[in-house]
Amino acid sequence: MLRVWVADGNQVVTLSPAMWADPGAWGLLLVDLAKHVAAAYEAKGIDRDAALQSIRAAMEAEWSHPTDTA
Repeated sequence: MLRVWVADGNQVVTLSPAMWADPGAWGLLLVDLAKHVAAAYEAKGIDRDAALQSIRAAMEAEWSHPTDTA
């Protein structure tokens, strides 16, 4: 459904928009992914809620002032 990696310093993304009829389903996936990332940071000793707050703040900043185009 989704692959993300870095090649030559650039983010590369492939995805299948046919996964769900409703594009809003991707929002659920992105929230679940953020929670998995926060859990991974918690395993490194960083508070899970603090990690989620940091992820959300960065996402909101990127929505408002994109640093790149998709």
